[in-house]
Amino acid sequence: MTSPKPSRKFGDKTYLLEKASYGDYALIKCYQADRKGNLRFRKTSRNFNGDAVGAAKVTIAEAEAIVDEIPPEKVHVPGIMVDRVF
Repeated sequence: MTSPKPSRKFGDKTYLLEKASYGDYALIKCYQADRKGNLRFRKTSRNFNGDAVGAAKVTIAEAEAIVDEIPPEKVHVPGIMVDRVF
């Protein structure tokens, strides 16, 4: 017999709690990347690429241009979350 899954009540509704699912890889296309792995997106690629990076174990980014440095205020994904840049 399995134990019941944990649930919580918020207001008048009861919600079943589940573990988050993670992807193994995130393949990301970005506008710019620098040598430290920081990424900068453009247009609609800003919508979900940042979330995909956060939900993956390994992030591989394809950059249109690799520059020396991206100013800190223009970085959309920090290099610590990126494993490979092409």
